[in-house]
Amino acid sequence: MSEEFTKNLPQRGTIAQTDAHLASLEEKIDEWLDEEKSMWERVLQKLISIESKLDEVKPLMNVLNDEVSMLRLRVEELEDAQQRKQHEEWSN
Repeated sequence: MSEEFTKNLPQRGTIAQTDAHLASLEEKIDEWLDEEKSMWERVLQKLISIESKLDEVKPLMNVLNDEVSMLRLRVEELEDAQQRKQHEEWSN
């Protein structure tokens, strides 16, 4: 039965031709993988660089956030003082 199966397979060339074709495909795949690897290595380096810069910015953002919070409190205090002053002026 296996002989019948192999006899019915389409004949496309010799084993040597098939091996050569497979070798060519393997070479193309290897080239593609090298290109992809190179691209992903560059992407990784960019991500590492971005992460490093973010690590530098985070403390500055925390300081800025603290300063904005303090300014917000100061504005609220000034608004309260202004309202008290206006209330006192109207009361007199």
